[in-house]
Amino acid sequence: MAPGYAESHPEELGMVAEIARYRPLSAQAYLRQLQATLTHNASQELGRIQVPTLVIHGDADPLVVPANGQYLAQHIEGAKHIVYHNVGHVPIIEYPEEFNRDVLAFLES
Repeated sequence: MAPGYAESHPEELGMVAEIARYRPLSAQAYLRQLQATLTHNASQELGRIQVPTLVIHGDADPLVVPANGQYLAQHIEGAKHIVYHNVGHVPIIEYPEEFNRDVLAFLES
C-alpha cells in the first residue's frame, strides 16, 4: 500500500488479513509465484494481445514500479492506462470507488 495508508486506514488491514486467510498460499506456492515473477518474461508477447485491455497502476506501488504499467499500456495495442496518485499496490482497497467506477466503465465500453 502507499506510504501512510495502513496508518490512516487501520480498519482496512483487518479486511486484507481476512482475504489472505480465505485462500492462503502455502510457502511452496508463494515461492513458486516469486520464482515465476523473477524468471518469466512475456514482454515479447504483449503485441499479440488482441482484446481490450485496461492497465491500472498506483504511482506509489512499492512492489511493481509504475513504469511497468506504462510499459504494458504502450506495448498492448489500444490499451487504456489509468494511474492513481498516492495509491500503492492494492488500488481495489486503497481507492475502491474510483477503481470500481473505472473497471465498470471499461467493461461497458
